Amino acid sequence: TLTPPQPSVRMKLKAWLEGAYVSGGSMSTSLQSAGPIPSVSPYSDGRDGGFVPASATDWVQVELRETPSGSPAAVQSFFLKSDGSLIEPDGSTDLTVPGAGAGGYYVVLKHRNHCAVMSADTVGLDDVHAAEYDFSDGAGRYYGSGGAKELESGVWGMWAGDVNQDGNVTTTDYTSWYNSARLGESGYRATDINLDGVVTTSDYTMWYNNARLGAASQVP
Repeated sequence: TLTPPQPSVRMKLKAWLEGAYVSGGSMSTSLQSAGPIPSVSPYSDGRDGGFVPASATDWVQVELRETPSGSPAAVQSFFLKSDGSLIEPDGSTDLTVPGAGAGGYYVVLKHRNHCAVMSADTVGLDDVHAAEYDFSDGAGRYYGSGGAKELESGVWGMWAGDVNQDGNVTTTDYTSWYNSARLGESGYRATDINLDGVVTTSDYTMWYNNARLGAASQVP
């Protein structure tokens, strides 16, 4: 018997990572230039991209949830491009998330050292039309209150500094940074908060500013 094809949905997403954000609608590609971004995703799906696109800032993970606090219906990793677009390994902005059928989903976006975010409401997705969702253009695009940071006027992004991925920027993240910096670590490290390939006081400054503001994820 033939195995029925796995359901999937299509979408287009845009978001900014505070740590890599430069200004004027651009993020750094320092990690890609230095070579430490792995071709295999660091997230739970372990997706093998084959290679790292030249425009990549880092990997991010997308979860689709039917309810705000429910288990993910589907999970897929993608590269995040310097212009804020999530892309497939071939550079396409038309994303395919396998494992989910047509319906309304909360879209969760995760990064290894930023506070996770979620769409303010469900997004209607199917396998024909790639629905667009832009996290960058307002606080109202995010679930909850205070779950994102205004990076410059009218531009919103994900809080940097959640090194241990517990949803809050706290002294636990500082301790991880301190130990890493003391060892002079570099490369693909969660403690490299500004994604420049080295663990330095610049990362501490970003952590400190956000910890002082009580930065936290609003994703249940």
